[in-house]
This record gives sequence, structure tokens and C-alpha cells, in this order.
Amino acid sequence: MTTATSLPTVPNTSSKGTMPPEGRAALRAGVVGNWIDNIHVFLPLTALAPAMVVLAGPSASASVGALVVMLAIVPWTKIDGTASPFVQIFDLVGIPGAAAILNLVVLTAAMSAYNSGLYANGRMLHALAHQGDAPKVLGKVNRAGSPWVGVLVSSAVTAIAVVVVGLLPEQAFMYIMSIATISAIINWATIIITQMLFRRRLAPKTRANLKFQMPGAPVTNWIVIAFLVLMVVVMLIMPPFRIAVAIGPIWLAVLTLGWWLSRRRNQSRG
Repeated sequence: MTTATSLPTVPNTSSKGTMPPEGRAALRAGVVGNWIDNIHVFLPLTALAPAMVVLAGPSASASVGALVVMLAIVPWTKIDGTASPFVQIFDLVGIPGAAAILNLVVLTAAMSAYNSGLYANGRMLHALAHQGDAPKVLGKVNRAGSPWVGVLVSSAVTAIAVVVVGLLPEQAFMYIMSIATISAIINWATIIITQMLFRRRLAPKTRANLKFQMPGAPVTNWIVIAFLVLMVVVMLIMPPFRIAVAIGPIWLAVLTLGWWLSRRRNQSRG
């Protein structure tokens, strides 16, 4: 009589290391979010280089693959969430020096991202001020041509994040991440809807002669919007992200009011 042989399993994914339903739900949300993040970055570039769309899949797959490798090396039960999972894994496998290097890389990347965001925000406020869509003071520049007022305003908003971290150290990261997520959803939903309206107002002949067309439009437009709606649904399921879903409509109402006041002021001048 032969005995049944159990099928091989991936280390740390069974028995005590089994991921709970909440963890599996979070992983699914992360996979969807990662794909959307990569797609919305590469999608606008497809008009300039069709080959770039191919990079979205491998890039997202590499990120998800890294999570799978992490869980295969170290059980999720040993990751306490007090530090970066990558750092904890390096410590657990006995490479503390690598963890310090990773921290340096992460901090350098964060500072680089913040610097570029600060520059972009300052220039954007400067352009809006010159178009009449923002207060004129934001259009001021120094001798070097830098929009110093816009940069200071952006820095002041960053200071609010520092205050939130001081008041709510445990919840601050998730709150800020949720607001950043809903902001990205609003931005890209606006871009997609604007592109759809732009195509609709073009004459058929003009539309056919466009050199830079979104692949698969308008079907791909609705696919992207569906993914964005899915992200909002996922955020509603996750308690730390619900506050951002509530703030999102308020922020849209503020932007709409500002646009209406700006348009009314420009009409009265004209």
C-alpha cells in the first residue's frame, strides 16, 4: 500500500506562516495598485514611444515578485511593521550592513522625489498665477528666475505633514499615503476625462490625422477609469484610507469653487 505524497509548498506560506484574510486582501489591493501605478506612468508615454507600454507589465511584475520573494524568505508573522520590511528581512538573514545601505538608498530616493515635486509645484503655481487661475503673488520670481513664493507655499504644505506626524505618529503615514492616493486618482481621472472630451470635439478627419493617439481609445479610457474606481472601492474597504475618500469630494468642491471664481473674475475684466 502506497502512501500519498504531499505536494511541495512554497516556504513560509503554509502552516503558521499562512497569511490571514486581511493580509491576502491587502496583497490583492497592492497588486492592483501597483499595476495602476505603473500603467498610469507609462500610458501617457505610449503616444511618444509605443514600445514603452511593454514596460508597464514587467515593471509591475517585478515589484509584485519582490513581495513574493520576501514572503518566501521570511514568514509574514516575523514582520512587525515597525520598520521597512526590506530592512527587517536583511536583519533577519544576518546582513545588518545591507539594511543601513537600503535605508540610505530609500532616504536619498525620498529626498530626490521631494525635491523634484517641490520644483514642479512651484513652477505649476507660477504658471497658474500668470494664467489668472491663482493669486498673482504666486507668480513672483527672484533674480535667478525661481518662483520663490510658490516654493515657499509648497514647503508650508509639507510642514503640515510634519505636524501631522508629530500629533499622530502611528496613523500619520497611512493618512498621508491615503491622501496622496486619492490625489493621484483625481488627477488621472481628470486627465482621462479631458482626453475623452478632447477627442469627442474633434472632427472625424482631424481625429484620424492625429499623430499621437492613445492606443485602443476610447475603450482603454474606460478601462483606466474602471481601475481607478476599483481603487476607490478598495480604499473604502481599508479603514485608514476612508478619510481620504471623504476628503476627496471636498477637495474637488474647493477646486470647482476656485475655478468658478477665477472664471467670473476673468469675465468681469473682459
